[in-house]
Amino acid sequence: MDAKKFLFLSSAQRWAISLALVALIALCIGVFLWAPRASGLPDFGAASLEILKLLLTAAAAWILVLLYASSNSFWRIEKETVRFLTRDLCRPSRPLAHIDGVPMADLEASAPVKMRRLTAERTSVTYEVVNAEGDRINFWCNLNVNEFACVFMLPAEYAYNYELVYSATLSGFARRGIEITSFGIVSKSFDGQPPQRCLELYLVRTLGPDFLFDAGARVQLAQSLWGDLRSFLVCTARARQAISASGSVPMSEAGNVTQAHH
Repeated sequence: MDAKKFLFLSSAQRWAISLALVALIALCIGVFLWAPRASGLPDFGAASLEILKLLLTAAAAWILVLLYASSNSFWRIEKETVRFLTRDLCRPSRPLAHIDGVPMADLEASAPVKMRRLTAERTSVTYEVVNAEGDRINFWCNLNVNEFACVFMLPAEYAYNYELVYSATLSGFARRGIEITSFGIVSKSFDGQPPQRCLELYLVRTLGPDFLFDAGARVQLAQSLWGDLRSFLVCTARARQAISASGSVPMSEAGNVTQAHH
């Protein structure tokens, strides 16, 4: 029987099977110990021993099935989803005093970036990311077992030529084969603040079937997303500096400007 079918057994059914195996194993052990003392049953002990071996093999297989069913239960999947969204995603932003004895100040090549969780639900979460200069972006992400969707909410003032302003970041997505969709400018409100206009960029990543239980894959995705966020902030800071220097956002020399629609 396919182990996955045991996912649809109720808790009572699993308990019944487990108790039945334990009872049969105990019975066989009792018969095996009792048979030598009973007259006229010389082969009964040997038969019970063979049955006991089969039952122990079945019990070992049943334990594996229970472990599989437990790791793939709705409760476990929901728990690991929340853990990834609320812990793993923000882990790269947490400062460390030292790494292998090397002070972090010697490793940090840019200004520190702070990451704060704004909202959290069973399968989605919203974060705010701010650098030392006050450049701020929000992002929403949703994890559906092996599909990760993310919406980056960027400053609306760069919407009309975002492909130029964020060209370095978008090129990184293109190299990894990740398609970006612009949702245009929308109004969002966070923490009870007045609605703010922002440009939404949407992406979807397909993950491995065992992503939730693969620590390496979880770390890789969290660090990859953190790199994307840092890249967006760097591009935002450069656009802000360009505005301060020239009074306008840099435009494409070829005039290939993408207009974000409301």
